[in-house]
Amino acid sequence: RRAADPGLAAARQLASALEALEAANLRHGNLTPCAVRFTDEDLIRLQLGDLSTATLAEFDLEAAGAGRTTRYASPEAVVGTQSASSDWWSLGVILIEIVTQGRCFDEVNDRAFLLNTIARGVQIPEGLPNDTTHLLKGLLTRDHSRRWRGSEVRRWLAGETDIPAYFEGGQNEPTDGQVLSIG
Repeated sequence: RRAADPGLAAARQLASALEALEAANLRHGNLTPCAVRFTDEDLIRLQLGDLSTATLAEFDLEAAGAGRTTRYASPEAVVGTQSASSDWWSLGVILIEIVTQGRCFDEVNDRAFLLNTIARGVQIPEGLPNDTTHLLKGLLTRDHSRRWRGSEVRRWLAGETDIPAYFEGGQNEPTDGQVLSIG
């Protein structure tokens, strides 16, 4: 088992909530920090709220209406679809914010971030512990069919280190223009 820290406690509880939604074939559809409610003053126990956009899923990939344009939107959600792993992507972005204490998105335009995500993937901030980077790479895999979901996150939380991550990040790709860095 991994040591306790605020990011890990949030990851454990949010993963449990997302698994419960998945078990009922529900997708949150708008997982952001605003949807996370703390139930105690120590900011340890949390609830997942704002289910106004939750949908009952019939297929792995479905049309979701207008594309979402927040930094928490998965690549498939930006283009108007939703997959069984879309909420898990959102969890990854929330965790980046938690482990960097919000600094990773200082002065980053949400729209530019989304466009960069679709074109190149997310750049994981440098200087994070290797195990945290591994979790983020699993959750922030652009290919929704290879992105980590409940079973992989549970295994990671239990301390497993050999879980394959199919991350396609923007860090090492050559570019002819400006690079959007977070962290």
